Amino acid sequence: MEKVLRYLSYYYKTIFCSIFLFVFVANNSYAFDNYKIKPHLTLQQNDSILENEYDSIKKLVIDKKYAEGLRLALNLYDKSKKENNQKVEFLSTYLLGEIHRLNRNYKKALNSYKKSIELLDSDRNEIGEFQNFTTLNYANNLLRIGTVFQNLSNNDSSIVYFNKLGMLSSLNDQVLNLKQYPIQIYLQFIRKIHCLIRHMTMLLWL
Repeated sequence: MEKVLRYLSYYYKTIFCSIFLFVFVANNSYAFDNYKIKPHLTLQQNDSILENEYDSIKKLVIDKKYAEGLRLALNLYDKSKKENNQKVEFLSTYLLGEIHRLNRNYKKALNSYKKSIELLDSDRNEIGEFQNFTTLNYANNLLRIGTVFQNLSNNDSSIVYFNKLGMLSSLNDQVLNLKQYPIQIYLQFIRKIHCLIRHMTMLLWL
């Protein structure tokens, strides 16, 4: 009985946090738009060789050739590090996260996404503005990290990153649309928790 009550307490707290996030994001809402995550980054002309490699690898991933894509993406990442090309390093790191996520290797995906967001953080100036990247790049990463934490059943960390996404200040339509995605995730999550609570409540009366 005591164990069941502890579970109920945990799930009710989780629902409260979820509803709080739902309301917070909804207050910043625009029409939800299903989107495909892209880095949204324009490379300079002198990046054309590495850019072509990136585009080729991305096509492999789209074609679900994950093993080959992973091998080439790791090679591209090493090249970008060697040439000190932060833009391509970001693209390749983000793509590695995508490959791992699609392979359902969520821990490795999380590691790659966190590396890519570190690159974005290091690009900011003293007043917090991005030099080579954009708020949209940052929003994409926050959403992916939050989603992967959700896949790992780490709801507390997921809420943290979704809240960071909701608090981003931007009038960019794509960023505003990204803010709506957590609503869909948490609507599904709340339904599952509701079913669990109902089941556990019934156990109390057995």
